[in-house]
Amino acid sequence: MRIGIIGTGRISKRFSEDCKHVKENIAQIELVVFNPHIESARKFSVEHEIQKYTDDWDEFLTMIDAGYVGAPHHSHVMYSRKLLEAGKHVLCEKPMAISENEAKELFALAEKKNLVLMEAMKTAYAPGFIALCDMVKSGKIGTVVDVEAAFTRLTPVNCREYQDSEYGGSFTEFGSYPLLPILKLLGTDYKAVSFKSIKEANGVDSYTKAFIDYGEKMATCKVGLGVKSEGQLLISGTNGYIIVPSPWWLTKSFQVRYEDPNRIENYEYPFEYYGLIYEIEEFCCRVSGKNTTTKESLLAEEKEALARAQIMEKFLKESGRDLGKKEITNSTCNGDGKEVRIWAHRGCSMTMPENTIPAFVAAAGIPGITGIEFDVQFSFDGEIVVIHDETVDRTTVRNGNVRDYTLRELQDMELAIKDEDKAAGRFNTKDYHIPSLREVFDALAPYCRDNDLMLNIEFKTSVIRYEGIEKKVYDMVREYDDYNLSENIVYSSFLADSIKVIKEIDPKVKTGMLAGKLTDCLRMGKEVNADAWHPEIRWLQHGDNSNLEGKPVRAWNVCEPLYNTDRVYTGEDLRKYTCFGVTDLFTNEPERYL
Repeated sequence: MRIGIIGTGRISKRFSEDCKHVKENIAQIELVVFNPHIESARKFSVEHEIQKYTDDWDEFLTMIDAGYVGAPHHSHVMYSRKLLEAGKHVLCEKPMAISENEAKELFALAEKKNLVLMEAMKTAYAPGFIALCDMVKSGKIGTVVDVEAAFTRLTPVNCREYQDSEYGGSFTEFGSYPLLPILKLLGTDYKAVSFKSIKEANGVDSYTKAFIDYGEKMATCKVGLGVKSEGQLLISGTNGYIIVPSPWWLTKSFQVRYEDPNRIENYEYPFEYYGLIYEIEEFCCRVSGKNTTTKESLLAEEKEALARAQIMEKFLKESGRDLGKKEITNSTCNGDGKEVRIWAHRGCSMTMPENTIPAFVAAAGIPGITGIEFDVQFSFDGEIVVIHDETVDRTTVRNGNVRDYTLRELQDMELAIKDEDKAAGRFNTKDYHIPSLREVFDALAPYCRDNDLMLNIEFKTSVIRYEGIEKKVYDMVREYDDYNLSENIVYSSFLADSIKVIKEIDPKVKTGMLAGKLTDCLRMGKEVNADAWHPEIRWLQHGDNSNLEGKPVRAWNVCEPLYNTDRVYTGEDLRKYTCFGVTDLFTNEPERYL
């Protein structure tokens, strides 16, 4: 069977891997990759050892018997429709549709064309979940009156789930999973459904609870992108209950419990690979005619898919989503985003070797820039050097710990320069070296005095505790009082103790608490009276902006590439994160914003 993969994201990677394990007596699968961006298709194919790929839709159709739709949510219906119209069987990722009418249209088209249309719900075809449903239907726990299911996963705000303000969010992303056992065990004839959500500034829900009323029965579904909960499934009956431990959607085991707490029955089942193998094999059997599923079961499955789409549609309408925008843009946030203050992260570090004097001077000369961020450590001989990593491995041609080299040895090291830049003679002057803090102050102090340039000095003390570095840096800053440098310094660190120490030296200094998550910035920073929060841009959600106390939120990121790294450049405009409370940005390309 020739199956075409549409989309090259996380789920498609898992799909391609599980296809390798499909039993030979079920199908021998040949994969073909389609992505409108040919380079993405090529990279995916190379990574997963797939021979054929294309960005040409018409060519793609000639190469496949069936299509797997693993593209973003908003394209599920479009791609499924195009495949069915072309006479191809379809396995579509959840949610297949978030409109009941669109779901009905797809099923009607599949029936008309005598094609298989199946929503990719791996849990539904896993041995453990099938056994669970059979046990419930056998009456073992009596009449089921309540089903509670949860699916939460803490997700970075720079991912599609948060960025897509039309189809993103907790419920559209994860709701299909908890709705599966609810609709399968209690049916599709619910009387009412209501929702309660916590929303981010762009309208995307970071946590949602849905209550489904069946009259004499009920169900609760809870999902979260920004809130973590126990991911269990609880099925309550008149004779007992079944509990499936987290993560219940990878159904490997469950317990049947009764009034007598000593009476517990344990059941265990296989769950192979990523679990997608079960839906793949089911799909292949339906296409080849080897499937033994009854027509009644197929119709019930279709009704469940329609009910999921109906509930999704109702949720989106009630949540008041702006259905005209698929992504967060500057206009959805804080005005046009121009007010966010821009700091150069290690200088102009995307186009020049980071933490070097020329990279700092280039950034300092950009009109409108707020400041420059850089990192300090001790050399072997106790001098303060400006370098980010605790080793020299990445940024020079040498290896070893920074603290094992003297200042002179560090300054004499050859930097890691791209081959093409070497050939062109770029970055080969004596200015491109690991600088001392004094060299940096000599170069930038005039900009601080004349242009009010700010300098953020990060103490690299969270991995190696450089004892005394706070006092030594502070004393050197005071040596530049003629430039009024003290007023233009912010001290930051991932180590709360460094913030505490510098505050004890001088309570008036400005500080910033560094952490991955904003919640951790707040937790640690409040204990040491930090003056600003410095979170990673991916982990901004925290639920209560009042906790920010009106202090700056200076976000840094690991998304933009640095000079001479293979990190992919996405071109994302980071100003849009003002909608999550960001007031300042540490960016590798300050010249882009100013």
